[in-house]
Amino acid sequence: MHNDNRLFYKIHNAHKLLSNSHELENSEMGVINGGNKMKSFLQSREWAEIQERDGRKAHRLVFGSESAVFFKHSLPLGLFYWYAPRPEIKNADAFLKALAELPGYPVFVRFEPEHDMAPLKGARTSQNLQPRETILADLTKSDQDLLAAMHSKTRYNIRLAEKHGVEIEKRVGADAVDDFYRLLQHTAERDRFRLHPKTHYEHLLQSNSHEFSNELLFAIYNSQIAAAAVINFYGDTATCLHSASDYQLRNVKAQHLLHWRALQAARAWGCGVFDFGGIDEKRWPGVTNFKIGFGGERKSYPAAFDVVFRPVWRGIYQLARKVV
Repeated sequence: MHNDNRLFYKIHNAHKLLSNSHELENSEMGVINGGNKMKSFLQSREWAEIQERDGRKAHRLVFGSESAVFFKHSLPLGLFYWYAPRPEIKNADAFLKALAELPGYPVFVRFEPEHDMAPLKGARTSQNLQPRETILADLTKSDQDLLAAMHSKTRYNIRLAEKHGVEIEKRVGADAVDDFYRLLQHTAERDRFRLHPKTHYEHLLQSNSHEFSNELLFAIYNSQIAAAAVINFYGDTATCLHSASDYQLRNVKAQHLLHWRALQAARAWGCGVFDFGGIDEKRWPGVTNFKIGFGGERKSYPAAFDVVFRPVWRGIYQLARKVV
């Protein structure tokens, strides 16, 4: 695993970076995998470990020289479906033929490809479980260029949080998860989104390797937790998985500084891209505007596909989803 002191040196010294542009040496870029972009963290071994701890069986499906990791999602009455988030699929024919080799008798198999694909015979478009859009920041740019690309209000809020004395710290352990989950519950109630069980956030912090790490960061104001986020570091990309904030402390703008420090930590890790996580103007207008303010590029993902094995049960599942 990367040295924590190196990873978070930028966080604890980042106040210097708002006034002095700094770029890592080329030797520090692309530390992971020789600088080559790896597959999505959702297809990694470590993510499979997390899913299995959450109670979802993982299965690696091999098709020719390629492979994709699927997760078993349980349904009532002992039914289930297999789901593959963001697999890279080059040989679509081989992939579709191999789906019949997945264990058991699923209601359907759902996959959300990393890249656009031509229409697939026997597959129908479906509802994505992962966000269809996100914002990506190019970490090969200098801090000065990244700041220049932000909305002026975002730059102002970063500096305002600094003036308020907001500090960013990494925490580990059960108490840290308790504090994060408590803040997340308040945020979910305010913004009307569903949470995973608390154990999921515990599992996130238990699977780490040289290539994969989930870090829990807190923004502290006057000894109070103003904001927090879980950031995934994998390969060339850092991704914000979850974030939360204290509405009562919203005026100190801790979320802005927290995400800015996370970008800097990602570059220290060796990442070239920071993924702000999903955006959706209709479902999450406030969160979406917040992320757009950082000035990254929009990225869209393809629609999900379902290959149906039990049409009647799949129809009942779709109807139940609409009711819920």
